[in-house]
This record gives sequence, structure tokens and C-alpha cells, in this order.
Amino acid sequence: MLKKTFNHKAENINESSVRKNKFFQPKLSINQPGDIHEREADAMADKVMRMPVNDNDISFFKPAAFTSVQRKCAHCEEEEKLQRKELNDESISPGKEFEDYTGKISSGGNALSSVARKFFEPRFGYDFSGVKIHTDSAAAKSAQSINALAYTTGSNIVFNENQFSPETDSGKRLLAHELTHVIQQNNLPKSLRSGTIQRTPDDKHDLTAVSLSGDHVLEKTFDNEAIISRSSNSTGEHVRRIQEALILLGIELPSFGADGKFGAETEKAVKEFQQKADMSVVEFDGIVGRKTLGLLDMSVRNGVISSDTDTAEKDFILKDNKKKAEDEACKGKPADEVCPTTNTKVDNGADEAAKRIDKVIAEQLPPKKTDKADYPEIFSTLFRNNDTRPVQDTSDEVKNNFNTVKTFILNLKTDPSHVRCGTDCDGGCRSGSPAYHSRADGAHIITFCPKFETHPERISIVIHECHHASIPGSKDIAYQHNRLIDKLDHNEALRNAASFHLYAALVEDPKSDFIGQKVKDVNKIADPNRKKNVDKSIAFIEQWFDLVTFDMSNVSSNMSKARENGTYPPKSRTDLINNVYVKWFQVTPAPNKPKEQDVTKAKAIEERSVNMEKTFGKAFLITETAGPSEWDRGPGINIKLNTALMDLDVNHMVIALLQELVHATPDISAESEPLYVGTINDIRNTRKLAP
Repeated sequence: MLKKTFNHKAENINESSVRKNKFFQPKLSINQPGDIHEREADAMADKVMRMPVNDNDISFFKPAAFTSVQRKCAHCEEEEKLQRKELNDESISPGKEFEDYTGKISSGGNALSSVARKFFEPRFGYDFSGVKIHTDSAAAKSAQSINALAYTTGSNIVFNENQFSPETDSGKRLLAHELTHVIQQNNLPKSLRSGTIQRTPDDKHDLTAVSLSGDHVLEKTFDNEAIISRSSNSTGEHVRRIQEALILLGIELPSFGADGKFGAETEKAVKEFQQKADMSVVEFDGIVGRKTLGLLDMSVRNGVISSDTDTAEKDFILKDNKKKAEDEACKGKPADEVCPTTNTKVDNGADEAAKRIDKVIAEQLPPKKTDKADYPEIFSTLFRNNDTRPVQDTSDEVKNNFNTVKTFILNLKTDPSHVRCGTDCDGGCRSGSPAYHSRADGAHIITFCPKFETHPERISIVIHECHHASIPGSKDIAYQHNRLIDKLDHNEALRNAASFHLYAALVEDPKSDFIGQKVKDVNKIADPNRKKNVDKSIAFIEQWFDLVTFDMSNVSSNMSKARENGTYPPKSRTDLINNVYVKWFQVTPAPNKPKEQDVTKAKAIEERSVNMEKTFGKAFLITETAGPSEWDRGPGINIKLNTALMDLDVNHMVIALLQELVHATPDISAESEPLYVGTINDIRNTRKLAP
């Protein structure tokens, strides 16, 4: 694609007993005082039931707060008392009937219905596809044997007679309670749970504070695959690190200190941090999840609690009135149209592009200095970084690629199956791209947008997109005006489409374009190695945004169409919706019809990200500071970096800089900042972008 111009003491679990008897959490008719698993499940059930159901109620994203994680509403308490009348109050212990049933539980049960999943998955931000529901008579007897309305073991939920009724409020609340236990148990250490964690990807989304990074549980929590609380991952080195981080930030743990046990004192300290970090009241739950840990990470790295004046109420309010008008105009309109039989704009573009390639091969491969330009220097900058071979060798490789690209270009004229005509309502075209490459059933397709015909760089566009279609491994590693373009090694350059279209443009007219930034950044960092790493990291992030915002535009467009028509269009980016947007922002999973709030949320994410992207078009002033690292709000052009950030390797530095950039962007609340970092990182991983 050629871009638009371009813990007090936690309860101990005996491991051997867990292996012998499956770990289960009954919804007991008589509450067990101090059972933190039950209190958290009750609180979560209460929280889920407070979330509005109305599609048009934007407060769906920010449900009303409850006063603490232990509290239950009065109605919930009364309802449970009524339910308890149906069960005896005798103390119980699991007997043979219970053990016989749970011993073969994995072979039975039914999947959670699509209606129930559609209700619960966005609210929990969790994939419940593996949950099995047991409601047969044997299941009911096993629940009765332990005096339970329902109980959970692994991903199996077993209900007493007539207790499974997800169509009622009381049934939803009970199911929400048990689904919380599913999540709790899946977050136990591997040796202590009956199921397995689905995946532990190498997603390059790593903590940046040295005192937090590298711990397995903390990294999983940062990736939204675990939580740390009084009932989940409640003891260990990861808890000690959190406690030490809180103490470092001035939040005291006077009774137990950093003892590695997540008890009441640690929970209270986490709530204090959440409040001081300007999270919304609804987030004051004392649980360390992806949001809290993301803010803690940035705060520890900077030595001061990160604060944010942006409020959650503005997180998903759209500000771009022009984009709103365009979205409204596209309702009911197609994303593409039938191309004309004689496609003059494509045919002419192909002829001109082939002619330009012929000129490059004839005149500047191998490169020769002329009175117009130093082409050996230009060629070296674009294609010979780290290449110590003779120039002729590099030239031959570049020439071969140009010839391959030319063959595909001419094929556009004779094989219309490679050509698609997009409209202004196509997601890729809406992002500003005049044309872009994609794959469909193994075939290479070039979508030409309405802007292509009058675009001043249409010849470069054809060369660029046909490079993607014809060169194995072709990627947008760096665009022509990006900071990364002159930092590619020769192997990367051969696969980088912009390197080819830019060299061809400069051979045609050396004054027509330029390599990299027109006005360079001013980097005043004294240490040369730190300076180099910062420059590279900023260059990497710039390229992420050029591509991530394109994908976000497609997601927004796909979700709008699905909302309008009831189904997603063919070739929609449901992979990003289900693997990224559901994970970080809890939108309705595809192929289910998205809610209006989901569409608004996707558009707001795109809008804020485009705002971040635009800042890279300016020259930055990068300086050192003894205080916290800071990217000017706006985001602006002034970037101040401290030693803690500058000493990171590039893999961690890109995440740290992204955190600072997101923090500097208006209308992103404190609790949403880590979600943007995770989303942007996951989309760049989908594209396999460096580092």
C-alpha cells in the first residue's frame, strides 16, 4: 500500500490436594465468610448486571461504580436468601456421588449458547467458547450433594435443578458469578488448574520498567491474559514486585510490606494507586489487570505516578466532523464497483510505470553520477546499507526485481482479475490510500481508489503496489518520507516497495522527491548509542502508525457495514476484530452483529490513532531530562527522555515511547491508555513489523 502522500496473607492452596480433587468453587447456599473467590465473583456478577443492555446507551462502556469489590446490592442479597430456602443448611463435604460425576465431567455438557456468549463476552472481555454447561439430572444431584446452586471446575459449570436460566436476570447473575470462576481458575498456575491457558504468544508487548519486566505472570497480565488479585495469582514473586513498585511510588504497606502475598493491605494500596493515577471510580477495584499494570509500568519507569486529565466519558466521543459526514454519506453504499471494460486509468498508469522502469534499467543500473544527481550515493542510501559486495551485485538484484515488477504491471492490462475498483466508501480508500494491494483466494489484487486517477504520484503508486504483488516477501518496511527508509539493510530494501518506487522517481527527476524527512529531527541525547536507539525506535513507531491506521480504517468500515446490514462483508478484517479489538476493548465478537457502541468505539480508536500518526509528519526536538519522560501533549514535537527509558533495548523502548505518545494524546483516559498500546502493538504484530 502506498500511503496517503504518501494482600494480607492470601489463602494457601495445597498443590497435592488440588491434583487429587479437582479445584471447584461452589455457589454455596450458606456463604463462607472470608472466601475471596466468592466475593470477587459476586462483585463481578453485580458489575456485569449493572451494564446497560440498550444498544444506544454509550454508558455500556463505563458501567456505574459499586463502592468496593466486596459489596453486593441489597436486591442481590435478598434474592440469594430466597434461593437458599430451597436448600438445606447442613455443612457438607464432597461425597462419592460428587466425585463420580466430576471424574467424567470432561466428556459431557453443552456449549454456552451464542446468545449467552454475545451477552457475556463483551462484558468480561473473555472468550467463553470452551465453557461447557451441565444441567442434566446427574449434574443437579452432584450440585445438591455439596449444597450448591451451581459450581465450577475448570471450564465446566454444573447447575442444580432449575438454576440454569440465562434468559432471566437472576439466571444471568448466577451465570456471571460462575463465569468469573472460569476466569479465576484459568489464571491459576498450570499445576493447579484442570484446564489450560489457550496461548502464551511472543507478542513483543513487554513491560518496560526494569523492576517489573520479565516476570511471567506480570507479562501475561500486561498482555490481558491474567489478573492479579486476592483470589487470582495471589502469591509469588510477581506480587512482591507489585508491592515494591507501590512502595517506590509512595504508597505504603505498613503491616506486611513486600511479602509476596496479595491480601487486604495490598488490595487497598492498589486501589489508592488506581485513584492517584486518575482512573475512573468504576476501576477502583483493587485488582491488577491490564489497565492498572500498564499505568504502573509507566509510573515506575518515570518514578512518579502517571496522572491524566482526560476523562473516561470522552473516550469514545467522535471529534472529526468531516469523518462523521463521510461515514454518514457511505451508509447503504457499496465499497467497490464494476470496473470499466476498457480501464483507461489503469492501462495508462501501467504503460507509464513500465516506461519508467525501462528508463531506470537503461540509465541507472548500475548507478552513474550525472550533472543532475549523485545516483551512486542515492542508490547506496536506498539499497546498500551493510552491503559490502561490489555495486554490480546489488545492481543486478535490484534490476531483477524491477523486471519482475514490470511483468506484473503489464499483466494488469491483459488480466482484469488482478484489478478491483474501490469507491470512497471502501475502508482502504477511506484511509487516504490512492491504491492498495491485497490477496483474495491466493490471487494478488490491486484496488484502485477514486483518488488514483488524478494523483500526482500515480506512476509511483503502480510500481509500489505491483512490487507487493510480484516480489516474494514484499512489505511496507518503510515509506519514502519515513525516518526508517535510509536505515534498511540491503535485504530489507529489496523487499521494501517504497525503495523501488522512490529510486525510479528520482531517476526520472531528482528534484521530484526526497529520501526520508524533509526537515530532520533534532536529537540532543549525548550518548551516541542511546541516541541511535531512540532514533530507530521513533522510526519504527512511525511506520507502525502508517499501516496500523490503514487497518483500523478497514475495521471501522467493516463494523459499520455489519451494523447496517446485519452481517460482515466478505473479506472483512474479522481476524483483527476477534483477536485484537475483543481482547483490548471488548467489542462484540464477529461474526455477531456489532452494537452501535462497538462501531463508535472502533471509529474513536481510529480517530485518536490518526491524531498520533499525524505528529510524525513534524520534526521532533528530543532532549534528556532528569525527571519523568514526557511527550508534549497534542501530541507535540518536544520529547523529553530520562535514563530509565534511554537505557532500554529497542524492543522495550518502542513500547515505552508508545506509552508516552498515547499518554500525550487528548481524549484517551488513564484506563484506556494501556488498551491503545496493546491494540497498536497487536496490529503491528499481525503485520510482522519490526523490531
